[in-house]
Amino acid sequence: MRKISIILLCFCLIGCTSSIKNQHKGNIVIGATSNDDALVAQLLSDQLEKVGYNVERIYGLSSREIINKINNNEINIAINGLENISKELNVSSNASDINSLYELNQKKINKSYKINLNSFTKANRKISFVMVKKNAKKFNVSKLSDLKKVSIKLNVGCDSINLDKFNEICKVYDIRKWDNESIVSYKKRYRKLLENKLDIVLGSSNESPIKTSRYVVLKDDKNLISSNPCVMLSNNEYIKKHNEILKYWNTLRKDITDKKLSELNNKMNSTGLSIEDMSLDYLNKND
Repeated sequence: MRKISIILLCFCLIGCTSSIKNQHKGNIVIGATSNDDALVAQLLSDQLEKVGYNVERIYGLSSREIINKINNNEINIAINGLENISKELNVSSNASDINSLYELNQKKINKSYKINLNSFTKANRKISFVMVKKNAKKFNVSKLSDLKKVSIKLNVGCDSINLDKFNEICKVYDIRKWDNESIVSYKKRYRKLLENKLDIVLGSSNESPIKTSRYVVLKDDKNLISSNPCVMLSNNEYIKKHNEILKYWNTLRKDITDKKLSELNNKMNSTGLSIEDMSLDYLNKND
């Protein structure tokens, strides 16, 4: 009889512990723009859901919408690119390094809004022009400043997502003329390079194709192009009440390198997984 009582007591303790562990910790609305930012937001939101938060997700927001909605407490936290935030806050992106750029944004947003920036991912998502190696050798191009003398000979392609970045690189490196300029699908850029339909395209440091030996990323030799890591924005009052969220963000952001983002994007592209499925797969493997 005593053994039965002890067993029942153990089950009760286990049940209570499980209940405490998975208790409701509150509601949270998480926002993001799209692409990598939405993926990182999904990774964070699934982790928070797992530990007891009731999560609502809103993706496809502009950087301005994110700032306004967090400031008005319509969303509690959001993931956005640091460079995108800089543009909205009119902070110069020509800071000496990414840490300086982050600090400038932190000061500006703290002064004007009820928002805090909560550090950034290791993935810097730096944009540059990409070429097939044999064509880079053919045109004797290895760095961005080389383009000024040969741009008239090259067929260039840019997806609509990165048109602003395309124009920025052309401006800061004084690349004024291309033989041909066309808008291409984000997913078809590298295929068109291999088919020699394009000589050069814009690419990001987290994209899986440029990790292979067949491509070369042109060096930003004057260090004029800023990085764009994911950063978490939070409503000041909300994060004070739920500061454990910072612990989960810090763990995630340190794991999100360009290599990791490249792996996740490549897996989604090759398997057709949604960001929801990809996030759950990541969470299960990192449990």
